[in-house]
Amino acid sequence: MNTVDGTQLPVPTYQVGVFALVRRHTDILLVRPHRLLLPGGPQSLPGRLLDIRQSGMGVVESTLRRLLLSQVGISVGDLCLAGSHTTRGDDSPLPRLNLIFGTEYCSGILNPQPADLKSALWVPQSHLTERVPEWLSAALFEMGKFGSLTQND
Repeated sequence: MNTVDGTQLPVPTYQVGVFALVRRHTDILLVRPHRLLLPGGPQSLPGRLLDIRQSGMGVVESTLRRLLLSQVGISVGDLCLAGSHTTRGDDSPLPRLNLIFGTEYCSGILNPQPADLKSALWVPQSHLTERVPEWLSAALFEMGKFGSLTQND
């Protein structure tokens, strides 16, 4: 059993992943990570698994903003929950809850960090109509209902 300051903590029974569905005009940001965290192929969304040992140590949206800045070099607008799904990771027997937050690109130059990602690119959303995972299709649909998430359009 894990301990923090001598207090025993329960063994985690699930993992939580947070990911950003970033839109820039009519393009969507896709990344190719070294380690796949989302099901459905080599293309993914920027994000990561949360360290549940640090639960309560920060707001998930703030964590995702810092991650986007450090992982791909961009800042984003408001974050709105656009989707969620459950899965099992390849590297863990624990079930995983993935939260997908929709947002609009605000600033920065796309600069994927080699330690985290193989590549990152803006893909026209019109190219994401066939053979996309159901979780991505559902998140794109939900994000479409939001209209513009920021005032920067």
